[in-house]
Amino acid sequence: MKHIKTSIGKRQEEVKLISLLTEIADIFRDFENQNPGEIKRKNNIHRDIVTEVDQKIHRLVYDFSKINDIDVFVSEEGKLDKNLILSKEKKYLILDPLDGTLSYVKKLNYFCTMIAILEGGLITYSALCIPSKKQIVTYDTMLNKFESSRKVELDSNYSEGATYFAYPSKQDFNDQVLKKEIIDLIDVDSSGLFRLGSAGYGFYLTLQGKLCSFIGQKVKIWDAIAFLPLAERVNLHTAYFLIGYDLYLIASWNLEFFKKALNLFLKNNIEMKIYKNNKDLTVFYK
Repeated sequence: MKHIKTSIGKRQEEVKLISLLTEIADIFRDFENQNPGEIKRKNNIHRDIVTEVDQKIHRLVYDFSKINDIDVFVSEEGKLDKNLILSKEKKYLILDPLDGTLSYVKKLNYFCTMIAILEGGLITYSALCIPSKKQIVTYDTMLNKFESSRKVELDSNYSEGATYFAYPSKQDFNDQVLKKEIIDLIDVDSSGLFRLGSAGYGFYLTLQGKLCSFIGQKVKIWDAIAFLPLAERVNLHTAYFLIGYDLYLIASWNLEFFKKALNLFLKNNIEMKIYKNNKDLTVFYK
């Protein structure tokens, strides 16, 4: 098994990661006036599109992974193995190049790039680029070192508000039953359902207390995994479940809402675990 790098080695890795995020931010410079280039629809799903910018960021981060000791590169725009089995023996880079592609194409602000680096089963780095805010965020979980290009402030009314709900367009019968129950819970126990077409941006707003809660039902690992240690850092009540590439996730500032949502998932046989102390993600793959 590879050892977690020393603080000196990790500092070098952080510098490289910040440099990478800066390159990504430069791609989005003046995005309101950019031409997204050719737009393709994936899997014949109307809301699932990809642009030349998605692919450009994918290639940029792939090249980064090849020269920075990454064993497994997992990207929304990459070729994926049939199933994902996380191992403590490998180092992973998980990427969503452009989460909220439709918002980007429509010149809206609700999109971001997310990177998570996993080593020894733990998320060692979370990295975000929020182009509309001109914000780059890195979090070294092993050194508990948080850096942001802009000051992050918590909304004073964070314990009340709407819930961001992310879910896939294709669902089986059991998924649809759970989705309905989640929507009913949101309608009764929060200020309503919030959606932007970008799970990452929704979680970003939740971290700031602009939204009270975030629920992800069977989203993909690249959609939100980078936010887990950031949620723990700000003391969000957080629980999650991983199976293959699929991620179930609850994060809330309101403990009572969190408990109700958690019980709802458990009742539907989703074996959620509390995320605390940088949980070993490989526990679901044993």
